[in-house]
Amino acid sequence: LCGGDVPFIWSPFRIFSRSDFDGHHALECDGVRRSDGVLALCASDADFVTERLGAAVRPLVVHPPLRESVLKIARARRGETRRRKYLTCVVRVSEEKEPHRFVELCEELARRGVFDSKALSPVFCANASLCQTSAYAQDLKARFQKCAPSGRVIEHFLSPEELGELFSETILNIHPPTHDAFGMTIVESAAFGAPSVVHHAGAVGASELLQTIGVDVEAPTREFADKIEEILLDARTRVVAENAHSKALEWDEASFGHAVFDFLFSHIRNP
Repeated sequence: LCGGDVPFIWSPFRIFSRSDFDGHHALECDGVRRSDGVLALCASDADFVTERLGAAVRPLVVHPPLRESVLKIARARRGETRRRKYLTCVVRVSEEKEPHRFVELCEELARRGVFDSKALSPVFCANASLCQTSAYAQDLKARFQKCAPSGRVIEHFLSPEELGELFSETILNIHPPTHDAFGMTIVESAAFGAPSVVHHAGAVGASELLQTIGVDVEAPTREFADKIEEILLDARTRVVAENAHSKALEWDEASFGHAVFDFLFSHIRNP
């Protein structure tokens, strides 16, 4: 593709230079230079590609849509009423997703007795294969199970149907990383009426697509827990959930496709 005559658009799902500058910067600069345009998942990545990777034209930000299989289930369930009881964290158990923040939050909430009545129950995704190979994942799983024996640990990849079941009963989804190019589980939770808490610095791409609840996830754990308890009791949280729900179902694969094709035809040079 980089031989010269084949035009192409670079659409990175992850900008590796952001976390490993020395290892990837030269390669990604070369990709930007050779491409006819760049698609980014969030404004933060678009800024980085322009300022640090040398893009002559700022990338177009195009947010990924829900998978059609998830969207179909969400639309079929629209209007259903279920008792929401879960405080969820559905991210990969690896350092860059920072799920330790969720476990630390659960430890603090457990100390306060928040889970004692079982009206609120935490759910933690800890992929079994990662837990077999990662000391970080193993430690977090053990700490979560110790602080919240009545909580759920999900160790397998969730199907669209299982996602729907989980998020339909979720009262609040916690997305812990300080930066995430997008965060599809934020949109998936919104599709089933569950709002998400994200870092307030605007470095999570999905928060540009739909309404989320911004907090300082880097705050001391006690302050973070105070904020989560406030959000759980705040009537405005359901308003956020409803707004996010509508937007998640509106931005589908057809809308995404139109945006991408408009970009392709306006940027690829003529043969």
